[in-house]
Amino acid sequence: MTPSLRTARACRAAAVLLLAAAGYAATHHPWLALPGLYAAAVFAWCAAREGAMHRRSLLPAQRAERPARPATAPVPGPVDCCERWWTSLGAWHDASCRRHTGASDQGRARPASP
Repeated sequence: MTPSLRTARACRAAAVLLLAAAGYAATHHPWLALPGLYAAAVFAWCAAREGAMHRRSLLPAQRAERPARPATAPVPGPVDCCERWWTSLGAWHDASCRRHTGASDQGRARPASP
């Protein structure tokens, strides 16, 4: 854990507590909530800045680690045998399509695309 992350977490906690205090103060008098809301906004801004600094400090290590990892093949997504209705309007529909017949994917060969 970097010092920036520790500071970001503390600022985030302070912002939440000040927001809660401003909400409670607003029940008594609305003007009492304004200083708390302002302070909560400042702490939230500080938390965002410190979080960005934390990510920037980790970036060189992540860049050095990236080439060391083994390359993985992309995982293909689900493929349908016919196009979606909004692109083809049903022109390329296959009568034995799993989606329209209700059959499962197991034990079924995929038809060649036109």
